[in-house]
Amino acid sequence: MVAALGWVRDNIDRFGGDPANVTIFGQSGGAAKVSAVMTAPAAKGLFHRAIMESGSGALKLASPDDAGRAAHALLGEFGLQPGEAPKLRDAPADKLLAAMAKVVAAQGGANNFRPVLDGAFFTAHPFDIQAPTTARDVPLLIGSAETEITFYLAQDPKNRSLTAEQMRARVQRFLRIDAATTDRVVAAYAAAMPGATPTDVLAMIGSDQNYRMGMIQAAALK
Repeated sequence: MVAALGWVRDNIDRFGGDPANVTIFGQSGGAAKVSAVMTAPAAKGLFHRAIMESGSGALKLASPDDAGRAAHALLGEFGLQPGEAPKLRDAPADKLLAAMAKVVAAQGGANNFRPVLDGAFFTAHPFDIQAPTTARDVPLLIGSAETEITFYLAQDPKNRSLTAEQMRARVQRFLRIDAATTDRVVAAYAAAMPGATPTDVLAMIGSDQNYRMGMIQAAALK
């Protein structure tokens, strides 16, 4: 991404662009990438405005330990040893993606195939204690899609007709809370969403938890 921005700086004027007025924009995982680039000292000065929409995992980078475990697990899916990592370049894209999905599922849905807080290229989390100091002067437009998580729910038609009990069980498992807290959360959302179906409530809770809360936190820190 930094290399691409460097290319834009050096060449965009040939396409009618202004290298002194570059905006980066990302949605969902793309917003996490914008967040990461805002943190990278190497990217300072290469962009001048930023937009983050529905950032998933946008506040913190992966830890070296978590990323290492994910990488070793991915190599294991192909029967490779650490010194054979370059062989992954020869793997068909569909098999590489399938193996990655398998590793993510085995790690409880935690996706650590992302930028890593390595102490070299990245020396701080993007939005943790404070907003990125390397992008202090970069204006940020930020928001979230209202029911972003429907992108995932829609993949299984059964999710469109959940019962109240099925929804409660999903909420409890997703938020990792006890039954009493689940009841309070569901009741609060149901009261704020008259006529909502159980699927509607699950979509809103999941979207708030995965996307909206992080964007609110990032906006407050910025």
